[in-house]
Amino acid sequence: MIKIIGITPILFFLCSCSLHYMDAPPPSQNQYWIKSGHSLELINVALISCGYDEPRWSVEQQEKVDICMLRKGFVFRDSPYGKVHARCTYPPYQHLPSCQSMKK
Repeated sequence: MIKIIGITPILFFLCSCSLHYMDAPPPSQNQYWIKSGHSLELINVALISCGYDEPRWSVEQQEKVDICMLRKGFVFRDSPYGKVHARCTYPPYQHLPSCQSMKK
């Protein structure tokens, strides 16, 4: 019984660590891309020049933007929150160039 009481706080602590970003909003498109010396504003400019258009967003458009951003030297990171809100874990996105670039 004493072992169970001793383990319970540890389990609660470990569970709370994994839920840290659970209620965080999904990252905006500019938070998925990084490049040395580029601010979020410069990343937004690059996204727009690659055809990013939030109101009419589709997986097909994402593929075109991914190819363009990768060619410009940007690196894709699936989520700034770790595993929470990771786009590449969802089947419709796994084939995208951005997700494939992470496997190299």
